[in-house]
Amino acid sequence: MMRRIALLVAKDLYLELRLRESLILLFVVSLATALIFSIGVELSFIPRGVTQKLFPSFMWTVFVLAGSSAIARSCEYDFETRAIDSVIQSGTKAHEVYLAKWFATSSVLASTQVVFSCILAARLNVQF
Repeated sequence: MMRRIALLVAKDLYLELRLRESLILLFVVSLATALIFSIGVELSFIPRGVTQKLFPSFMWTVFVLAGSSAIARSCEYDFETRAIDSVIQSGTKAHEVYLAKWFATSSVLASTQVVFSCILAARLNVQF
């Protein structure tokens, strides 16, 4: 079971790195959201202490918006190319496919969010 999940994760990560569609989508959504927040904070003259307290809520908002778009995109390629049919016909159980998709999407999402937390922190002058 673990071998099948590892193979599915490797397949999904390979597709993510080869196609880069989800990665670009995550990048654009995260960047747009982070810029909107940073411009809004600068224009509203929020003090630095308040900005540091609001920073976690900004990060969660960026994470939720980017994550929802990444989840929608992660399965779309498999359905377009009917690759999911081959995976199901091979005897792979649905929960194994789900776990592999979850792990691959989470790892791509986590890597982009680390980068954007640094960008947003620098833009808002927030120190970790």
